[in-house]
Amino acid sequence: MRTVLGKLMLGKLMPGAIAIAIVTSGCVGSNQPSTAGAENEVRATVPNTTMPDRSRSRPTAGSCRADGRREVAESKDDPQPTVPCDQPHGLETWKVADLPEKWNDWPERPDSDGRDGRAVYDEIEGSLCTQDELDDFLGRPRRIATDHGLRSERSAISSVWFFPTAAEWQAGARWIRCDVGLAYDDDWRTATGSFRDLAKDTAKYRWYSLCNDSTRVVPCTEAHTSELISAFEDIPPGGWPSTAAGGDAFSLAYWKARCEEDALAFITADVRRIVDMRPASKDNWEKGYRWVVCALSFEGKDGYQRTVGSARAIGRQLPTLAP
Repeated sequence: MRTVLGKLMLGKLMPGAIAIAIVTSGCVGSNQPSTAGAENEVRATVPNTTMPDRSRSRPTAGSCRADGRREVAESKDDPQPTVPCDQPHGLETWKVADLPEKWNDWPERPDSDGRDGRAVYDEIEGSLCTQDELDDFLGRPRRIATDHGLRSERSAISSVWFFPTAAEWQAGARWIRCDVGLAYDDDWRTATGSFRDLAKDTAKYRWYSLCNDSTRVVPCTEAHTSELISAFEDIPPGGWPSTAAGGDAFSLAYWKARCEEDALAFITADVRRIVDMRPASKDNWEKGYRWVVCALSFEGKDGYQRTVGSARAIGRQLPTLAP
């Protein structure tokens, strides 16, 4: 089950948001996940006692799983076996946490997409699988608190989380599994090697930039028309920044200026660029899911120029023009 920002920004996903020099090996296919490392497989067992066992079938941080396809990442649970992280995998567990004791007596698992809604999301994202902890795991700077929300850079490294299976929950399991993987519109990609401290290797981490080609989210190593450079979350209440009906012109101008600032810091080359500001939908904005994404493009003869490679500030070097 992915984060709310994750869901919204990739259409049915992205807070996070990668092409990978050493890790991308294409989309996870429809073949059955590898059974390598089956000795570490997590299985639910039939309880032999009436006493709840909160740690039943508890997974292990640092373990990896082969199948990270969208249908897996968006499910409530993920009982698939583990594989060695030095083999291609779609998900890596970076933390396993106990759920609050108040959920001990719940007969069914919480539902962040339905009846339990925002309360469940706030509980998990706010104290169990937090963005700051994920940033520490990746070795990248934490989000910066500003007067206009929490600012972060964008990458295709996205966090998801899973509950125990329904059978494990009935048996007393009360934990949450926090995973990380690579998310794009076409599907989640596979990686080889751990994500731990990946951002400390600047050359490698730059390959995880997140781009758009028209309406698709793609790795920046593929041809694209824009690059997602930053995002603001937990934005204070205010008008919806949009030119559409119900939009607020003052808020729109304000957020365009913030994105221009980020673009100037992102790329040092003196080029004709286009900076876009992309807010959450009006419905989500009014519900309190307020976020803005800043995107950078280059001018071409007929609008946006398609390029290959990240525009991240690296002297005056620019992405390669795509045919």
